[in-house]
Amino acid sequence: MEAPQLSLLQQLREMSLSHRETQAKMEEREAQLQELQDTITELHQDISQKDHDKLWQLQQLHHLESRVKELTEEVQNSEETIAQLKQEMSVRTPSSLTREVSTDASGPSGTELLKAELSSRDATIERLRRDLLLSHQARDTQCAQLDVQEQRVCELLRELQERQLELQRGHGRLQQLHRERAAQESQAEQLRAQLSEVRGRLSLVEVENEALLGFKREQGAEVERLSAELSSMRAAQELERAETAEAQRRCGELQAKLDLTCTQLQESQRTTQEAARKAQEDSQELQWELKSLKSQLDSVNQQVGSSPLCCPIALCYRTAQSTYSTCFYTQRHPYKQPQKPTVLGRCPLHPSTCFCT
Repeated sequence: MEAPQLSLLQQLREMSLSHRETQAKMEEREAQLQELQDTITELHQDISQKDHDKLWQLQQLHHLESRVKELTEEVQNSEETIAQLKQEMSVRTPSSLTREVSTDASGPSGTELLKAELSSRDATIERLRRDLLLSHQARDTQCAQLDVQEQRVCELLRELQERQLELQRGHGRLQQLHRERAAQESQAEQLRAQLSEVRGRLSLVEVENEALLGFKREQGAEVERLSAELSSMRAAQELERAETAEAQRRCGELQAKLDLTCTQLQESQRTTQEAARKAQEDSQELQWELKSLKSQLDSVNQQVGSSPLCCPIALCYRTAQSTYSTCFYTQRHPYKQPQKPTVLGRCPLHPSTCFCT
C-alpha cells in the first residue's frame, strides 16, 4: 500500500518543479513585456520626432512654393518688360535714333544706355531663372524626403501595432500563467491533504490486508475445487459438442437428400404439366381442324353427290378421326409413340388424299 503514497510524493515533486518552471516563465514574460514597453515608448518618441520633422518640412515646402510663385511672377514681369523694350526699339526709326544721339551728344550714348539696361535685365532674368530652378530642385528634394519620412512613419506605425499586439498577447499569456500557477497551488494543497489522509488510512489498510490474506488463502482452496469441477464440466461439454456435431452432419445429409428428391419431384411435375398443356393445345387445334374438315365435307357432299367411290367424304372423315384418336392417345400416354395410320389407297378425284385406317 506504499504505492499511493509514493505516487502522491511524485506528484508533489512534479508540481513543485512545474511551479518553479512557471515562475521562471513568468519572470521571462515580465522581462519581455518590459522590453516591449520600452520599445513602444521609443517608437512613440520616434513618431513624435518624425511628425515634428514632417511639419517643418511641410512649412519649408510651403515657403519654397511661395518663393517659386514670386520668382515666376518676377520672371514673367521681366519678360514682359523686355518685350515692351524690344517693341519700342523696333518702332523707333534710324532718323529718330540719330536725333536722339545728336541731342544727347554731351552725355552717354542712348544706345549704350539701352544695351546696359537690357544686359542688366537679362542678368536679372537669368538670376531669377536660376533661383527658380534651385527652388524647384529644393522642392523636389523636400518632397522626396517627405515621401521617405511618410514611408518611415507608416513602417513605424505598423511596427507599433505589431508590438502592441505582441504586448497584448504577452499580457494574456501572463494572466494565463498566473491562473495556471494558482490552479497548481490549489492542486498542491489538495494533494497534501490527500497525502495526510492516505497516511491516516494506511495503518487501517495494513490491518485489513492481513485479514484479506487469510481470506485469500480460503478463496484459493475454493478456486482449486471449482477448477476441478470446471474441468469435468468442460469434458462433458466437449462430448456433448461432438454428439451435436455428428447429429448436425447427419441432419445435413438427410436435408441434402430431401432437397434432391424435392427437386426431382418438381422437375417431374413440370414435365407432366408441360406435356398435359401441350396435349390440350393439340386437342383443341385438332377439334378446330375437325370442325373445318366437317364443314368441307358437307360442302363436298353437296357438290359431288353420294357416290361411294368418290372417297373425299370417307377419307376426310377417317383422316380427321385418325388424327383426333392420335391426339387423344398422345394426351393419355405422353411417353408412348402413336401408331401411324395404314394407307389403303388413293382417291381418284383427289390424288393427294389417301384412304387410311
